[in-house]
Amino acid sequence: MKKLIMSLVILSLAVMLMSSTSQKAENIVKVYYFHGEFRCVTCTKMEAMIVETVNKSFANELKSNKIKFEVVNFDEKANEHFVEDYDLFNQTLVISLTKNGKETKWKAADKIWQLNRNEKDFNNYVRKEISAYLKEL
Repeated sequence: MKKLIMSLVILSLAVMLMSSTSQKAENIVKVYYFHGEFRCVTCTKMEAMIVETVNKSFANELKSNKIKFEVVNFDEKANEHFVEDYDLFNQTLVISLTKNGKETKWKAADKIWQLNRNEKDFNNYVRKEISAYLKEL
């Protein structure tokens, strides 16, 4: 009987430990550059500038998983949900804050369209928008 009770206690502790680890809260800034199948010169240029800015300016945050960065084709079947999730209708930079495993807010950084001809201003804008979300982690 003692062995049975001890086994049940150990099993219960193991289950509790496994469930608490699997529910570990994720706190992260997700940065997405969304595009469709059709890609104009400006769209690919903006993507390249965003990729460079994120990789150079936030290298430590990428390594430490404070930032997750993805380039996503929203026309692909698996990604169609993003169109509704983020009200997408064209190429867009979206910055999302996830706290305790749940998205708490997001923003379409749509000034990229106005700033795409000035690389310095464009990069500063992207850095500023991402940094603002990082401060909330």
